Amino acid sequence: MPAKASDIYSYIDLIAPFDTCESWDKSGFIAGDPESIVTNAVVCLDPSITNIKKAAETGAELLITHHPIIWDPLTKVLPGSPVYELIRSGMSVICAHTNWDDAFGGVADTLCDILGIYDVGTVVPCLRAGKTDECDARALAQHVSDVLKAPVKAAFTDQKKCSKVAVCPGGGASLIPDALAAGADVFITGDAKHNDFIDAVANGISLIAAG
Repeated sequence: MPAKASDIYSYIDLIAPFDTCESWDKSGFIAGDPESIVTNAVVCLDPSITNIKKAAETGAELLITHHPIIWDPLTKVLPGSPVYELIRSGMSVICAHTNWDDAFGGVADTLCDILGIYDVGTVVPCLRAGKTDECDARALAQHVSDVLKAPVKAAFTDQKKCSKVAVCPGGGASLIPDALAAGADVFITGDAKHNDFIDAVANGISLIAAG
């Protein structure tokens, strides 16, 4: 039975409440008609031009993405821009970003699960901390790269063993103090700047960024 776009939004809201989004996030029902009927929806990570065109080719009425389609204030909406192409296609878009990162069973929990981190608890929104079988931090960095099939950047303290790991999807370097407060030996996140690695090691925590 076809559903309205607003019904799908409400269902996502039950799983990953939009009111849990970080204040800077731009998630939610971003563009389109909430009353439109949806018989075909496409789910993807990024609302790129390529993904929007592919979704339109399938006849989708709704695009559900993780990363927001609008981040900074728009000064123009012209042909070739994601917002223009989305609206021209007649699709609506729902973006579930930090609310999905922090949701039970969402991105943060899934990362912990596939990396083999257990006894996991929430430290602050989007940040989890748990145990790993005691290992060398460099070996853990290689494990992260192997499991995620992604290159990693890392900086290590002189501590030979690690047993407690903090995990945050996305660019979570601002949460290094929270990871330290949770007693983590290593912090795994998606992205970090050069100075973040320096600051982490200076404060006694190894940092692994899996881009």
